[in-house]
Formats: sequence, C-alpha cells, structure tokens
Amino acid sequence: MRPVKITISAFGPYAGETILDMDKLGSQGLYLIAGDTGAGKTTIFDAITFALYGAPSGDNRDPSMLRSKYADSETPTFVELIFQYAGKEYKLTRNPEYTRPTKRGDGTTSEKSDAELIYPDGRIVTKFREVTQAVTELMGIDRNQFTQIAMIAQGDFLKLLLAPTEDRKKIFRQIFKTQRYSELQDKLKFESGELYKECERLNASIKQYINGITCKEDDVLVYELTKAKEGDLPLEDTVALIEKIVLQDKEEVGKATLDLERIEKELKEITTTLAKAEEMEIVKLELDKAEKELKDKKPLMDSLLGILNIEKGKKPQIDLLSEEITTAKNNLSHYDELEEKLRLLEGLKIKQVKSKEIKEEKVTILVDKKSQKVVLKEELLTLENVGLEREKFTNQQKIFIDRQSLVKNLNANIIRFVSLSNGLDVKQKEYLVAQSLAQELRRDFQGKNQAFLDGQAGILALGLEDGKPCPVCGSKDHPNLAKFSESQPGEADIKIAEEKKISAEDRASKLSGEASNLMGQRDSQEEGLTKQCENIFGIRDIKEASEKIDEEILAIEVKLQDLDIKIKEEETKADRKSKIEEFLPKLEGELEDLAELVLQEDKNQLSYTGDIKNISEAKEKLSASLKFENKEKAEEHIYKLGVEKANIEVEIDNAQKAFDTCKSDISSLEGKIHAYSAKDKDYKEVNLEAIADREANLKIEKGNLSATITQGSGRGNSNSWALEKIGQQSGNLVEQEKRWLWMKALSNTANGNVSGKEKIMLETYIQMNYFERIIARANTRFMVMSGGQYELKRRVEAENNRSQSGLELDVIDHYNGTERSVKTLSGGESFKASLSLALGLSDEIQSSAGGVQLDTMFVDEGFGSLDDESLQQAMKALLGLTEGNRLVGIISHVSELKDKIDKQILVKKDKSGGSRVEIVT
Repeated sequence: MRPVKITISAFGPYAGETILDMDKLGSQGLYLIAGDTGAGKTTIFDAITFALYGAPSGDNRDPSMLRSKYADSETPTFVELIFQYAGKEYKLTRNPEYTRPTKRGDGTTSEKSDAELIYPDGRIVTKFREVTQAVTELMGIDRNQFTQIAMIAQGDFLKLLLAPTEDRKKIFRQIFKTQRYSELQDKLKFESGELYKECERLNASIKQYINGITCKEDDVLVYELTKAKEGDLPLEDTVALIEKIVLQDKEEVGKATLDLERIEKELKEITTTLAKAEEMEIVKLELDKAEKELKDKKPLMDSLLGILNIEKGKKPQIDLLSEEITTAKNNLSHYDELEEKLRLLEGLKIKQVKSKEIKEEKVTILVDKKSQKVVLKEELLTLENVGLEREKFTNQQKIFIDRQSLVKNLNANIIRFVSLSNGLDVKQKEYLVAQSLAQELRRDFQGKNQAFLDGQAGILALGLEDGKPCPVCGSKDHPNLAKFSESQPGEADIKIAEEKKISAEDRASKLSGEASNLMGQRDSQEEGLTKQCENIFGIRDIKEASEKIDEEILAIEVKLQDLDIKIKEEETKADRKSKIEEFLPKLEGELEDLAELVLQEDKNQLSYTGDIKNISEAKEKLSASLKFENKEKAEEHIYKLGVEKANIEVEIDNAQKAFDTCKSDISSLEGKIHAYSAKDKDYKEVNLEAIADREANLKIEKGNLSATITQGSGRGNSNSWALEKIGQQSGNLVEQEKRWLWMKALSNTANGNVSGKEKIMLETYIQMNYFERIIARANTRFMVMSGGQYELKRRVEAENNRSQSGLELDVIDHYNGTERSVKTLSGGESFKASLSLALGLSDEIQSSAGGVQLDTMFVDEGFGSLDDESLQQAMKALLGLTEGNRLVGIISHVSELKDKIDKQILVKKDKSGGSRVEIVT
C-alpha cells in the first residue's frame, strides 16, 4: 500500500482542507516529516490509519475526538485517501462522528460517521464497518497489524528492548495473539485444582458415610465401629466390619419374621371366629325385619292389580290413534313434492333472466372483437415488408465490428512495442552502469596486482646486504632497494579483487546480450507494426497511427451504437408482426364461438318459457288435493296425535311396573326369611370373653416383633446403602487421584512450575520462538548500525529457577567477546538496538500476516541521541528498507536529518491556530 494523495479536512490540528500530493515524493527512498512539536507530524499517519480502518494509529483517542478545534462550523471533518495497492489505484473517503453547530439557529447537531471505498473497476462499498472490512480483506491485515508494521514508534520499542520477561510477555501477547496459550495454562491450573478438590470431597464423603453406620447399643461390635468413625481403622477393615454388622441385623430380622408369621396366623383364626359370632347377631335382626315387611306387602299387591286391569282397558284407543298417525305421515311426501315444484319454478325464472343478460353481454363482446379484427388487419398491411432493413443494418454492423477488432489489436501491439522499447532503454542503462563498474574493478585488480608484485620485490630487498650477490640479478651493489610496506595487498586480496572483476565482467556481458536480444525483438515488432498501420490507416508512421487510434475507436463505437438502435427497432417491428399473425386466427375462433353462444342463449329462452308453464299447472293441481296449508301444519297435527298415544301407553306401563315391583319384593322377602332361618339353625355358641383375652396378648407380642423387624431392617438398609456408597466413592477416589496426578503434572509443565527446572510457561515458550525470529531479523540491521560490534541474543539460561524467564535479552559485544544485558547499552546504542528490534518485529508481523508487503513505512523520533557516525549507520539501515519501491518517512525534529534527506514534508503551526503542510523535493 502506497499513499498517492491525502486530503485532510478539519482533522486534528489541521483546521481547513489540507492536500498532500504524496506522488511528489516518488515511489522509493527516504523522506523526512519535520516540524514543531505538536504541529501534527504524527497526525499524517493517524489520518492514513483512520481512512483505512476508521480509527487513528494510537489507542488513546476515540474517532469522535478527531475533529479539529480550530475548524469553522461550516468546514466538514473528513479524510480522503487515494492509494495504490498491487499496481491498482483505490479511493477512500471517511468521516468520524462529531458534533457541529446547526446551519440554522443556535443549537448543535450530530454528524454521523460514514465511509466510501471506490475500486479500480468502479465498484463502490459504503458504510463505516463495511468499508473497514473491505480494506482488511484487500490488504490482508487489520488495524493493529498495520500500525505495528507501518509505524516504528521508538519510545514503545525502547520499552520492549528493556522490558523483563513478564512485561515483554504481555507485549507479545497483544502482538502475536498468544492469549489462548495463557488461557490454556489457566485452564489446566484450574482443572488441577478442581480435581484436587474433588479428591478431598470424595474423602469427606466416604468419612460421612462411615459416620452414618449404626448398630445395637449392646452389640460387641460397638468398640470397633467407634475406631472406624475416628479414622483409626483401615478402609478395608472398616468395610469388613460394616458387612458383619449388616449380616447380624439380617439374621435377627429373619428370626423375628418367622415368629411374626405364626402369631398373625393365629390372630387371623380368632378374627374369623369373632366375625362369625357378629354375623349371627345380624342374621337374627334381619330375619325379624323381613317377616314384618312381608306382612305389609301382601295387601298392597292386591290394590295394584286392580289399577293395572283398568289401564289395560284403554288399548283399543291406542290402535285408532296409530292408524290416524300413519295416514297423516303418508301424505307428508306430497308436501315435499309441492315445495320442490315451487323451488324449480323459481330457479327457472332466475335462469331465464340470467340467459337474457348473458346474450346481451356476448353480443357486445362480439361487436368489439369484430372492430379489433379490422384494426389488426390494417396494421398487418403496414408491416408487410418488415425485416429487409434489419438484414442491411446487421451487415453494416459486422463490417464495423471487424474494423474495431483490427484497431484494438493494433493498439495492443503498439503498447507492447512501447513497453519493449522502454525495457530496452532500461537494459542499455544497466549495461552502461555494469560496464563502468567492470572497468573500475578491472583497474582496481590491476593496481592491486601490481602493488602485490612490487611488494614481493620489497620482501626480497629486506634480505639483501652490500657485497653479497642478488639471488635474481647477481649484482653485489644495491644502490636503489625496493621499499617494503606492511599495508601492501596479499594473495587473498588479489584473489578477491580478481573474483569481483570477473563477476562484474560476466554481468556486463550478460546485460549486453540481453540488450541485444531486446533490440532484435523491438526491430522485428517495428516492421510488423509499420505494415499493420499502413493496412488500417494508410500510413507507415507508428506514432501518427497511435494518435488516430482513440479517435477511430470512438467513431466506430458511435456508429455501432446507432446501428444497434436501428436493429432493435426493426426487431421490435418484426416481433409485432409475428404476434399479430399469431393472434388473428385465435380472434377468428373467438368470433365464431361468440356467435354460437348467442344462438344457444336464444334456444335457452324458449326452453325456459315452456318449462315454467308446465310446472305451474302441476303445482296448482297438487295444492288442491292436500288437507293442510303446508307440511309444517301437517307435522304439527301428527305430533299432537303421538303425544296423546304416548300418554296412554305410559300410564299402562307405570301400572304394570308398580305391580311387578311389589310382587318381586314379596318373593325376595320370602327368600331372605328362608335363608336366615337356615343359618340360625346351624350356628353353635362360643366363649367370646376367653377368645378376646387371647387376641389382646397376641397383639402385644406382635408389636414387639414388628419393632424388632423395623429397627433391624432400618439399620440393615441404611448400613447396606452406606456400604454401597463407600464402595462407589472409593472407586471414584482412585480414578480421580489418577486424573489429578496426571493433570497436576500437565499444569506444572504448562505453567513453568516443574521442580528444579526453569520457570518457562507454555505461552512464554511459544513467544520464545517468535522472539528468536524477531532477534534474527533485528540483527541484520543492528550489526550494520553498530558497525559489526553488537548482536542481540535471547538469554538461554535463567538467573534462578524461582521466577519466570525465557524472554530476557542480552547483547554480544564482538569487540571484546563479552555477553551482557541490553540494559548496559548507552542511550545511542539503546536507540539503535530498539530501532533494529522494531524493524525485526515489523518484518516478523508481515511474515506472519501472510507475507504482506507495504510500500510505505514511518519511523517516529529517537534520532536525537545519536552521534554523527551512529546517525549515518542508522540511515544506512533505513535505506535498506527502501529497496523494492518502498518509501520510508522519518518523523523527527533533528536538524542534521534535514541536510541528509532531500525529500521532506514540513509541518508548521499557524499563528491564527491550526497547522499547514508543505512538500519539498
């Protein structure tokens, strides 16, 4: 992502509309953002971040606080960002929610937040959150990752450099999202604690069940049971003791149960005897009562017989009423027939009227459709020759399309030709640079080689003495000895210089071949393009033809649009003709059907008139033959006859039932008297007092046995249940203790609490891997900035095994071979270390975000603590960041940087309030 143009309005310290044309800074290299403290240097990065993600770069400001306090009420607050990503240009506009004065009156109103993203293809995304999501998907990183990659804030990274393990762990947790590992540690610790509590609970539960065991107070096992409850008896012995107590109670309950069954059997026999004696007392009383009732019933039966005979004499009257009812019911169907004829007569009259209405409606439709038929036939005559023009326009359209294809193909070939020519220019320039470098390295090699040979003579001269012959020339006089120099190049230097020379010559030769190849391709394409231009435009000049292309394409498109309109008009006419030709036969059929329907309704009128006359005559004849006015009157008469008949039948039935009931009662009483007399005759007297005494004694004995059974069963059930629970909880305890020991070991490992080991948590271990990669990336810059003196290193061994470790940072001093804490570095050295660490972190975040590569980066402050040499080294490292078309903006007020960096954004405060920006290149 590279900003092309930033428009800031009423945003932060910028009161009005401020435009930053970032294209002036180019697409590669360093530029300086300088200005007074508080003028709004960092606000430029805030504006970019807000436009992209809807929030500024820092976390201490809410978007609603971004409106400039210097702005006029009429000036809107917004940021417009035009940026390039992956070679395509996008436009972003976003405004925060803020309060502004109303345009009318003295009140205020709320301006809602909004955003708009325009894609290169014209597609638009709107709304605040939707645009943020679209930007995140486009760039592949969220706001936090963007600010960590694109903004290097030195104060924050100096904290990271000097932070202990605990603080550095919190920083990495936020950056690399390792919270889930911390949560896993906490969860394992919690699970271990919960399992320990569960084991304690199971122990307490087993003890509680043991405390609930009971036995008889006089039992010899009471002493052993007391020891078990006090915890002085092993669990296995306790279980055996409970089983023994349960068995004793079971045997005692079994014996008592047998004795209880014997007593209950004897009590049952006594109950039977006493019940028999009570029954005989009742029999005597019932016998007296039945004899008295029988004496009263016999006279009543004679009286009821006389009443029954009187009622039976009314049966002939019932037969006469039945005959009259039957005759009346047979005539009811004639009333239904009369009602049916009236209904039919009414229906025919309605149909007669409806038929007349239908005929009139059909006649109206018939007239309208005949008129429609005439109009359509006239229209069809006007469309008789449709289609001929369409074929002519279609042929013209094909000719222009072919012409358009030829012109577009020519345009594409010209674009490729221009690109190839530009590539050739670049390659030729690269060759010239490589050739110059090869010549320079060739001279360097020759100079070093000559110095080496001269040096060999100097070495030989060291051994020469006057009067002794030279081993080379034999002379004994040595007037001009070659001088030996300690700084002369050695064989290794010569070899390195030769390798560089050969490498440069090979590169120059390779670039020469590539340039030659490109030149051949360009010449070949130029010849083909010249012919193509001549065929299309009649000219051989490529540049002149290129200038005609846009005008030609536009003219063709205008002509094609005109032909398209004409073809569509002809197609509309052809479609209309086809529809009329298809519709006319249908219309003819409809006219024939309507004429047939009108004729049919005339026939229906005649039929309805005849039917009405016939049914009216039959109705009058049937009405004259009936006794009552209608069916309701006839049914009312039948009902009265039925009521009279039913009353007589009920009186006869009641008299019969009364006589039969009295007769049955007398028969039942005679049977009871006979049965009671037989029972009284067979009964034998018994001694009821002696039997009652025996029953009382047996009930007392039964109560004692029941108490013994209840108490023994209660103890046995309770103890058996407790014994079962003790067994279950013991098994659970064994299982839980196994899980607890396993979980405790896992928790101790994850939380860094293993005895005798370093205190490294799981989250810290994960972060250590990130830290190692960050340090490796940071050292590529730190070694450059420190002139090869310093290298960062993660401390491998903890100072002790009592506190958390794993993220401590040391520095290796290659000048004296020592290794010490980074806290011992000086201010300038600390700045270089923290800057290197920040850049390493930025590289790692880009890598972990899927290899995202941003074309823009900001470095905020921190250069004031550097001396000239360190500043030069830091600049060298930052220049390395600009490789691959990357712009790096340095936010600083250090005056030395203004002399070292040509491209600058100068931010100044206005005396009237607010800030203004100037770009210097």
